[in-house]
Amino acid sequence: MAIANHTNNWALYCNDLAFARTYVINKLREDKVAPHIGHKAISLGLDHHLENKLNQDGAFNEQIKNQFRFRLARKNKVSNPYNQLVPKKLLEITQQSIHSSRAIVINLNGGIGDHLEALNLLIHWSTLANKQLVLNVSNNRFHQLRRLLECWPNVRLSKTMNGIPIMAIRSSLAEMNKLFYKGWIELDYDNNLEKEGLICCWKAEGSGDAFSAHCRSIPFKNVIHFYKELRHKIGKDFPIYDITNWRGWEKEIISNMSISNLDPSSSDLKELAYFVQRKQVITIDTALAHLCASMNKKANVLLPLFHDERWFELHNKNNNYYNLELIKNQEFCNWKILLKKLLMDI
Repeated sequence: MAIANHTNNWALYCNDLAFARTYVINKLREDKVAPHIGHKAISLGLDHHLENKLNQDGAFNEQIKNQFRFRLARKNKVSNPYNQLVPKKLLEITQQSIHSSRAIVINLNGGIGDHLEALNLLIHWSTLANKQLVLNVSNNRFHQLRRLLECWPNVRLSKTMNGIPIMAIRSSLAEMNKLFYKGWIELDYDNNLEKEGLICCWKAEGSGDAFSAHCRSIPFKNVIHFYKELRHKIGKDFPIYDITNWRGWEKEIISNMSISNLDPSSSDLKELAYFVQRKQVITIDTALAHLCASMNKKANVLLPLFHDERWFELHNKNNNYYNLELIKNQEFCNWKILLKKLLMDI
């Protein structure tokens, strides 16, 4: 146990489930618990232990408690998990805005995958309701999304206006039984054309939750072994593109295998969507999965043993996410068997 005394990030480098769980359970027994321990508990399937801690006074502040209650409620497929995050007064204001004749201003946050997920909900709902939307986004997201949204006149992006949090909108729509996600990216292409190769993404960036990113990401050595076996199976001429944010020496190894490493941040999402449209897709739980769902495009999405709770809500036959083939790992941070099976299916 000496490792735990040297760094709080030891769990990022430990793929021993029993060891990781023991560490987190011991942390949950302390009077005061850091929020990241609660998130680690969910990533380790320790829901019951976290629920018990939430029932104790003083372990977390109320805001953190509500975040964990939301995550657990979404995982348990509660019809409206968002009301764990949204105060009653804000919900009343949101419902008034939804039913008014004025445009509704909504704050979007999180990564680009979170934005695409929100747009899968908002564009479908606003079109049916004939509702004008003003979406408040960061400057970076504005440039990434602007061209994709040009064909939707009822949606406007803003970089300055403050509005209603997206979680409050989701809570209101759930109360009205209108929480449906549909594809909205429309490109002029022929579905009958032959596929033009394979595009892959293997690593999550982990903004705000490095342990979750570690659990979702596939180690470089496993990816290289997969590529070697794939090249042996389909030959060197089959185009393979990798949009993972690898380090310099990793990119060099991939390049020597006749695999193109691309930086998706160098272009906007419309350009990336055109590039992805006629390719087979393999991705972990990252923005590429949400982009494919937004395009109503099939993709193989590799999920860890204890995957993010969003997939319990998103992946059902009423939503566009049902186009995605979710391939769930059966072992904690051991991707070898899953990749071997995936290789056989290509």
